[in-house]
Amino acid sequence: METKTKILVVDDEEKICRNVKKILSQEDYEITYALSADEALEKMAKESYGLLLSDIIMPGKNGLELLKLVKNQWPLTKVIMFT
Repeated sequence: METKTKILVVDDEEKICRNVKKILSQEDYEITYALSADEALEKMAKESYGLLLSDIIMPGKNGLELLKLVKNQWPLTKVIMFT
């Protein structure tokens, strides 16, 4: 049995997260979203994701800071940045 790819979407705008989740869920991916870099790091500490989709411009830690932390702690996780 094939497992679904888990994707974590990170954006400070919940509407964008919900829209990306809606689109990718149609392709049989398992989607979770976080509204900040800190929330994303908490979720990644608890669960493994194959892909992280992150906005670059966010309050607090921005997407590039998140990318550095993710690549340091979870080097096998693929990352796509968007803005």
